[in-house]
Amino acid sequence: MFKRYDQIIFIISLFVGIIFIYTMSGIDFDTIKLYNKYYNQKDKCMIDNEKLKQKIILDETLINDETLINDETLINDETLINDETVINKSVDEYNNTLYQEIKNDELKINILKNEIPIKLLSETDKYKPQMLKQNKKISYMKITNYPHYKSDKKYRICFGSCNVNPKNARIWQNISSYQPDLWMFLGDSYYNDIDIDKKKYVKNSNELLVNHLKILDKMKYNPSFQNFLKVHKYFAIWDDHDYYQNNDDFEVNDQIKLLFRHSFLKFFNVPKNDVRYHREGIYTFYDLIIEDKHIIRFFLLDVRTTKNNLDILGRDQWKWFEKNIKNSTAHLNLIISGTAFMADSNSKNNFESWEKTGWSYKKLEELLNTYNLKNVILISGDIHLGRTMVRNHLIEFTSSSLTSRPSKLNITSDMGDPMTKNNFGFIDINYSDINNPKYIGGLINLENGNHSNLIQFETI
Repeated sequence: MFKRYDQIIFIISLFVGIIFIYTMSGIDFDTIKLYNKYYNQKDKCMIDNEKLKQKIILDETLINDETLINDETLINDETLINDETVINKSVDEYNNTLYQEIKNDELKINILKNEIPIKLLSETDKYKPQMLKQNKKISYMKITNYPHYKSDKKYRICFGSCNVNPKNARIWQNISSYQPDLWMFLGDSYYNDIDIDKKKYVKNSNELLVNHLKILDKMKYNPSFQNFLKVHKYFAIWDDHDYYQNNDDFEVNDQIKLLFRHSFLKFFNVPKNDVRYHREGIYTFYDLIIEDKHIIRFFLLDVRTTKNNLDILGRDQWKWFEKNIKNSTAHLNLIISGTAFMADSNSKNNFESWEKTGWSYKKLEELLNTYNLKNVILISGDIHLGRTMVRNHLIEFTSSSLTSRPSKLNITSDMGDPMTKNNFGFIDINYSDINNPKYIGGLINLENGNHSNLIQFETI
């Protein structure tokens, strides 16, 4: 009878002792579980290499733990000793294993395999890339077919405007599948003045502010949109609906303008030290550098903050623009506006444009001619239709809209029929010959994925 009690007491004491030893030795039970999971599933290679490396190979608690080191069960386990996935793994071997595990993940493969140095620099970054030969003229031709597949040595820029539906998930998945390296929001990325829940317009400042916050909240909790922002590089300009409200520029209260500007920049994750927080307007430029060559300068213009009935940019922005485009060493300059540059040939199609805003378009042409700048492409949105226009030496891609209802206007497009469905635009840079990059641009129908308004161009 007493012997049986002694045995029970001995077993309990042994169990308590084991727990005490584990506790005092600092061994982490989660680590043991991790180790056991690895040991049982090692043939399936299901363990996370980083956790394995941290928790088993490099964990000083385990390495220095005499109880574990002296455990004959572990020391004599030939399976474990001979397991090459655990013993003597270098950093390179871990990286190779990781690469194999994600070999079917196209996005991560592109990150791992991309050995081409590509930089996207802001206006205030200090960097001097090599300058390609400054060809001043663009040669172009219309094309009808182009592969959707994005091959090596291509950098893909995509862009779009007019997103009235903050909860739409499908468009961001569709655009992401086209593999843009850079996405450009061309304005009206959200609509301050449309309450989509009540399906009505809002007009006074208080209602606009409340609706603005509601819309941004919906987009912040749209997982498809947020994932898009995490996966792709992007930058943004605004137009009337995300600036304030439809076609309203001239009499916006200064405090309201400041509030909406800071909210816009914060929403698109612009760093707090960015110059746009401290100037009147959200205009800036970025430089695309590939293999240390200055390929593109992106001019992001603000066509709302200082607009008047004769001039779309205002004095300070014109001075800034002239200085930075005449000194640009880029192979190609993209001038990006929320408002269309060229008016339609049919004067009854009275959508907003630079050409219909006083001297704005004529002033742009004069500035470019003054400095003999013909390596320029125009990009715009807003009109709820897509088109590719060519006038003199200037090519303009207009992409609109993403989710807003397409317009019923009968407009002109010089490179095919106008796009009357929801769409986005693209420009592919082929840099297989880095000293002579070539470009193809056009529009993509978001309903069926078909290309249209395609044009191939290069500088000569």
